Amino acid sequence: MSIIAKQTIMFFAAGLLMASAAAFADKVVEEEGYLTIFEVSVDYESSTMSIIGSDLNFGPDPLQVILGDTDISSHCVLDDPQADPQVIFCHGLALPVSADLLLIVTNGQDAYHNDEYDLTFGAVGPQGIQGEKGERGDPGPRGVQGEAGPQGQSGNNAFFDTAGCVSGDIVIINDGKLECFSRRVVFATSKTFNGDLKAAGHGSNGLNGADNLCQQAADSDGSIVPPGEYVAWLSTSTGNARDRLAPLIDDGYVLPDRTTIIAVNKSDLLSGSMLNPINQDEKGTALSSDNAWTGTHFDGTSFTGVSTAETCNDWTTPSGLNGVSGIYGDTRLKEMRWNEEGTLPCDNMAHIYCLQQ
Repeated sequence: MSIIAKQTIMFFAAGLLMASAAAFADKVVEEEGYLTIFEVSVDYESSTMSIIGSDLNFGPDPLQVILGDTDISSHCVLDDPQADPQVIFCHGLALPVSADLLLIVTNGQDAYHNDEYDLTFGAVGPQGIQGEKGERGDPGPRGVQGEAGPQGQSGNNAFFDTAGCVSGDIVIINDGKLECFSRRVVFATSKTFNGDLKAAGHGSNGLNGADNLCQQAADSDGSIVPPGEYVAWLSTSTGNARDRLAPLIDDGYVLPDRTTIIAVNKSDLLSGSMLNPINQDEKGTALSSDNAWTGTHFDGTSFTGVSTAETCNDWTTPSGLNGVSGIYGDTRLKEMRWNEEGTLPCDNMAHIYCLQQ
C-alpha cells in the first residue's frame, strides 16, 4: 500500500533568518526494496542539500543525483550505507532562490532503482500559533457554531549558532545544536622533484625533507590551503605512508578548493577507490604533470621486503643508475593507481602528495 505525505522544509543558520529556504513535495513511499526518497532539506548557509531515503546504495549502477537539468553527483556522498534511513549529503551547490525543480536519485535503470522528488524553492514565512477554539453553541436540532478565536501571533524564527565553523566545514544538527567537522585538505605540490627529497627539502632524511617541502608549499605565497601541519604521503623500506596520518582524525579529505571531496573518511582513502583524484596543487590549480612519488601500495602500506631501490634509497638518491628507482602514482586517477602506477628512475621529476594533519 502506498502512503502519501506532504513535506515542508525551512532552514535558518548563523543566528539569522536565511533568505528563502523551503521545499514542498507530494511523496509516494514505495514498498521495501525500492530506492525511495523520504525527505529533502536545503541549507543556503552552507550550500548543502540533504537527501533522506532508503536503498540508496543497493543498485547495479553508481549513485547518480540530478537536480533539474544538472548532474550534481560529484558533489554528493552517501554518509553511512548501513544507516536506516540513509542520508546523501550534497555540498557546494549553487542553490536557486526561486525555482521548481525535479530531483532524481538513481542507481539503476529499472523502477526499483530510481525515485523522483518535486522541489519548489521560495520564501516561506513562519507559521502562526493556532487561535483558541470558539465557544460551542447551544444544543438544538442544529447548534449555533461559536465564533472563531483570534489568530495567534507569529512564531519566532529558529536559529543556530555557527560560531567556530569556517568555510568548507561540514555542519550537522545534533540534539538541536550545530556541530562543525573539518575535512582535512590534501594536495600535490606545484613543484616537482627528483628522488633525493632529503637534499631538496634540506632534511635529516628523505621523509623529513619531503615533509619540509609539503610545509613550504602549504605556507607559500598564493597557497589557499588552511594553516596547519602538512606531511608527505610517502612510504620507505621500513615505514608505511598510512602510519603518517594523524591519529583520531577521520572526518575525510578534500582538495584545496574545499568542495571537491577525495574521501569521506580514512578507510575510503585507503580503499583503492577514492571519489576524486588528487589533481590540485596548494594554490587550487590543476597540476602541470601527472606523476607523484609514493613508494606505496594502494592501501597505504610500503612495499615490504623489497630493497630501498624501490624508494630511491628511501628518498635520498637523485640518480637512476644501477636500477635505483621509485614507485610513483598518477595524479589523474582515483583508483588504486593514484598510489602505484609503476616505477621511475630517480632522476625523473615528480610531485609529492601532501596531507593536512
